Amino acid sequence: MGLLAYIIFGLIAGVIAKMVHPIKDLGGWLLAILVGILGS
Repeated sequence: MGLLAYIIFGLIAGVIAKMVHPIKDLGGWLLAILVGILGS
């Protein structure tokens, strides 16, 4: 897998995580997506 594939997978994982756990936090959607990208 290339770097772009990991970024796309992380973006999707971050969006799904935010939809499953919609608690208001400091970062919101952007933080969830960034954590998903870093986690992948």
